[in-house]
Amino acid sequence: MSQRDTATVINDRATEWVARIDAGPLDAVAQAEFDDWIARDDQHRGAFFRATVAWRMLDRASALADGEAAPRALAPDEATATSPTRRGFLWGGGAIAASVAAAAVGWTLLSPGPTRIQTALGEIRKVALSDRSIATMNTATTLEIDFRPARRDVRLAAGEAWFEVAKDARRPFVVAVGDVRVRAVGTAFSVRRLAEGADVQVTEGQVEVWTVGRERHRLVVGAGARTLVTNLDGPQPAVVDTTGIDRKLAWRYGALNFEGDTLGAAVAEFNRYNRVKLEVDPALADEKIVGRFRIHEPAAFARSTSMMLNARVDEGGGTIRITER
Repeated sequence: MSQRDTATVINDRATEWVARIDAGPLDAVAQAEFDDWIARDDQHRGAFFRATVAWRMLDRASALADGEAAPRALAPDEATATSPTRRGFLWGGGAIAASVAAAAVGWTLLSPGPTRIQTALGEIRKVALSDRSIATMNTATTLEIDFRPARRDVRLAAGEAWFEVAKDARRPFVVAVGDVRVRAVGTAFSVRRLAEGADVQVTEGQVEVWTVGRERHRLVVGAGARTLVTNLDGPQPAVVDTTGIDRKLAWRYGALNFEGDTLGAAVAEFNRYNRVKLEVDPALADEKIVGRFRIHEPAAFARSTSMMLNARVDEGGGTIRITER
């Protein structure tokens, strides 16, 4: 068998596994077979990773076809205008998976076992976890991952991440942020570490949140809702805010989206991503702004803001200052 044939067989097998797993949790026999196949060869793991990415692209393409508005800035795993179908994927998965591998810049495939992974200032990275879940990490984020046979533990030591959790009712997926806990089985949600606890936003399914020592005060948060969970008091009542959540998570596509935010808050967000820091005159800090901006273009943001507010922009010494004229 040629090397090309071997690669084709591996890709086709990976495609079959993705389809089976998407249909529902594997039984014990199938799970053991899958685990053996994955562990047998690094090429198997790589092929499965590429096939999983392609499958998620098809999910996204289906959502867009059903009328979901596409973001202005597309991520590498976003669907194109002419998207393949799952039927086409199943018949020609190897070719699709190979094309996705070339496009999936910024992806990392983790090996099984306890792992610590970090993003640098301004870096946004997608990480394929060993259970087929995907973590999209924001700037300056640290994740500590420890998956075991009975549970999947993730510690958010710093920063923010959005998780697309693979379904496995037998292994809870729990994110720890200080004393805050966020538990999911198969869903999608973001967690941002704050000084007082964590901000949790759910984009799909539902999660259960609580604080260690206050387990009796658990809260279930559904899709399109968010909550602040503090280390001392536990979760606050959930707030339904689908539009706001989509806007807050625009960083996944390399953008910051403001809709009536204060200039001071917007400046703080930009400073999370860039070494060149923005400074704002206190007299302008409470002014409201609207717009969508690329996270790595603070100077363009400052110029746009100056036109909106008739302000002045001065650059120098690694700082961009927005002041009154």
